[in-house]
Amino acid sequence: MMPSSAAVCYRGERYYTLRQLDEHLGAPKGTSFRRFRRAGLVEGRDFLQLDPEQDAQLLARLAEEGRAYPAPARVLLIRAGACARVLNR
Repeated sequence: MMPSSAAVCYRGERYYTLRQLDEHLGAPKGTSFRRFRRAGLVEGRDFLQLDPEQDAQLLARLAEEGRAYPAPARVLLIRAGACARVLNR
């Protein structure tokens, strides 16, 4: 089951942030990140890590819209097709 919040469209693909996954689970901050670490996802195929400089506008918009945690060390975008692997951990 996918989160009910709108996907983040990035480079023609649909992604979700860890905050969106936490909210979908009704879980506290960090729950999806711990699950993400155990899910064995591959960067570039299953998820992307946004660059604070290159993706500054997108990061600001995601924070403003409440789809990313404010001032995180890094923002990960989980490809829609890989979300189940995180959510079901």
